[in-house]
Formats: sequence, structure tokens, C-alpha cells
Amino acid sequence: MRVLVLALALVAFGPPSLESFGEAGAQDKPPRVLDLLEESGHQYEKAGNGFAVKFNGNNLKDIRIIVIQAGEVIVLGSVLVPGTEVADAAGLQAALLRANDDYDYVKTTLDNDGDYAIRMDLIAPGLTGKQLAAQLVQIATAADLLKPVVDKFRKK
Repeated sequence: MRVLVLALALVAFGPPSLESFGEAGAQDKPPRVLDLLEESGHQYEKAGNGFAVKFNGNNLKDIRIIVIQAGEVIVLGSVLVPGTEVADAAGLQAALLRANDDYDYVKTTLDNDGDYAIRMDLIAPGLTGKQLAAQLVQIATAADLLKPVVDKFRKK
């Protein structure tokens, strides 16, 4: 009996289309970083595969935060100091490891180019422009506050 009802439903209404699955999936897509930046209220510019948001700090005049989306993850990052400008790498690494405990959600890293940087990974689904704005301020503040720490280990 169930098979007959199913067969009649398929004849009457047709098989489900892939388009209907696509429409449902489209609602679950993460927000685009460009839309979130617009909502955030911050000025931004295109930078490589992503965008750059600039801030002015107390210790660091120009703070540039790079914003890149990789699927459902939005990565915020900023270079603290090029690796070639560091005199005491071990000392800086230890200081940045200690700083990892001071700044929530912000990670200190050594990037592929050997530069010392900070980054923050955000989950895009559910993220709002207002939340992105707050996280941009948080990572910019961390970059600003880490400048005196980084300067202690720069080449003279």
C-alpha cells in the first residue's frame, strides 16, 4: 500500500528536483565577507584575495587588518613584524606565547614568510556585521598593545 501511495505521489507531483535542494541549501550558505564588512561600518579596501581594514592606534600609527573568507571561516590577520627585523627570535616567540593568554580569541603566529603575526578565526554562519566590527577592533587593539612588546626584540 505504501509503495502505491508513493508511486501515485510521484506521478501526481513528480520527483523532487535538485533545484529545490539547492534553494534550501542556499539559505544555509555563510554570509559573504563583503556583506559583513558593509554591515560593520568600517572603511575597507580590496587587498589581494581579501580586504584590508585600517585603524589608528596609540602605539602603532597604522594598523592594517587583513580579512579573508575561506568557506565558512573568516580569517582576520595582521603582521606585527617581518621576521627579518627580529634580533631575538626566541625572546619574541616566548613573549608572544605569553600574549596568547592575554587576548581572547587572538592567536599569535609565525606565518609562511617567517613574519610574526596575529590572527583570529571566525565562523561565518551566524556572524553579523556588528560582531565582525567588534572582532576587528579587538584584533586591532591587540596589534596596537603588542607593538611595545615586539619593539623590545627588533634589530637596532
